[in-house]
Amino acid sequence: MKIWGWVNKKPSGQDRIRIGLPFEELAKHGHETSWGRVPGFAFRENDVIVGCIIALNEAAVPWTRTCGALGGPFMVFETDDDYLGLPAYNPAHKQWSDPNQRFGYIASMRVSHRIVTSSDYLAELLYEQTGHPDIVVARNMVPASMLELPRHHDPDGPLIIGWAGGYSHRGDWDWTKEGVRRAVTQLPGTVLRFVGADYSSLLRLPSSKMEHVPWTDDVDAYWHSDALNMDIGLAPLAPSTFNRSKSEIRLIEMGARGIPVIAQRYGIYEKYVKDGETGILVNTKKEWTAAILELARDADLRSQMGAQARLQARDHTIEARWREYEEAYIP
Repeated sequence: MKIWGWVNKKPSGQDRIRIGLPFEELAKHGHETSWGRVPGFAFRENDVIVGCIIALNEAAVPWTRTCGALGGPFMVFETDDDYLGLPAYNPAHKQWSDPNQRFGYIASMRVSHRIVTSSDYLAELLYEQTGHPDIVVARNMVPASMLELPRHHDPDGPLIIGWAGGYSHRGDWDWTKEGVRRAVTQLPGTVLRFVGADYSSLLRLPSSKMEHVPWTDDVDAYWHSDALNMDIGLAPLAPSTFNRSKSEIRLIEMGARGIPVIAQRYGIYEKYVKDGETGILVNTKKEWTAAILELARDADLRSQMGAQARLQARDHTIEARWREYEEAYIP
């Protein structure tokens, strides 16, 4: 099967996770795959076209026209966020409040032959928004190469408590900051690391206890970088409709690197984390503080949970579950 991936103009992690990574694996299994930011080809030369958030006006028009072409390719609309439900603190909220943008998004999905997304709850939301009869879930995954990287262990260095994500998580840190701050304050020789967005100003901690690693558009470099060398991973998730549609990708990333995680008992995080085995699920500020203190003070527990988290992540690599994408993208 010949499959083309139509991605956004600017590089993004979503393009890599939802298009590049699965397309590379599909190519290993006999499919002819390619992708790019400018189509520049005859659509009829491809059996399938997968469009990653084809919603902007300049893309929506050619997308909808191709969907309606007689004898044209099978058109798959790909999205993994609830863009119509972005909270006000999200940097993209203004853009997605534009009626034309929202119309182009809905219209592009409705005329597509299939919609593919990353979680069951988001699939339900998309059905409510579009009424589309063919919505398929293909979950976010990571490369198996992450599993081979050594787990962080530096007995002479600081204990690293880390988080990774973008600037759409302000609400999550407003929800969690006090419980995290109380724990880190009680732990000498501990550093709180933000990878990507920097929310250190919310914590009101001494600069010696804070660290920021800027984001990179190279997702593969991020997956394999020292930035993810952490002793404990944090996964806050403020209860909201938007967050309930999120995937478990951050938990998989941390697990693949052997990092035990402390996660909000909400949404997909509650379903993915095996409480007490691969990490700890928490609700309240006090529970956040207690869980961080427990893991920080017990190296053996961190090691055990990290090992189990890596075993769990092994089942969520693209090499292990590539057929989800084959079934999602093939008519």
